[in-house]
Amino acid sequence: MTAPSNPGDLQFDKVSSASTPAAMTCANCGKPIADTYYTVRDKPICEECKQKADAGIAAHFAKGRSSDAFGKAVLYGIGAGIAGAFVYFLVEVVTKYELAIVALAIGWAVGRAIQIAARGVGGRRYQILAVVITYLSIGAAYGLIIAHDRPDSTVFEFIFAMLAGPVIVVVASGASGILSAIIIGVGLRTAWQMTAGAVSLIKGPFRVGATPAPGPR
Repeated sequence: MTAPSNPGDLQFDKVSSASTPAAMTCANCGKPIADTYYTVRDKPICEECKQKADAGIAAHFAKGRSSDAFGKAVLYGIGAGIAGAFVYFLVEVVTKYELAIVALAIGWAVGRAIQIAARGVGGRRYQILAVVITYLSIGAAYGLIIAHDRPDSTVFEFIFAMLAGPVIVVVASGASGILSAIIIGVGLRTAWQMTAGAVSLIKGPFRVGATPAPGPR
């Protein structure tokens, strides 16, 4: 086997333009990124934009976790819970059936109301608030049903139904109580999950040339 007549023809010192990666630019400000970057929904951002985003997020979370925001969440959540209790009551009165599936709507409504008041921040105290209001709303619906069926019932009976009604209905309903327990549980879980708070969409840091793990869409 003979060597090439002109070794320079191999052109080891040249790189094809097709293999040269395109320069990375920040999806927010458009500046080129030379070394470290972050991603937001799989789009690259530079260090400067990331710091600005962190400052904005910190300010947003401070507002959402303030006492004013929590007080508003209490009012919004109670409002949604009262509305949900009346809807549950009216559905039972009109259909003559106890449709525990309305508990799902109550959980969603309470969770959504608290989300709005807390600016989507969420957190453990908002989750506890959402679950408590959802449970009491379902119990209040049972209290309204008792008051409708027995006009001579007392305020104490209403309060007792609000506090213990969901548990009593589940235990006293036999096999159908299992389904009611599942539906009520899903309603409470919905309220809990909806008020967990936003997940940060900023991922990184990454090195230019590395392949980052895909972020949430």
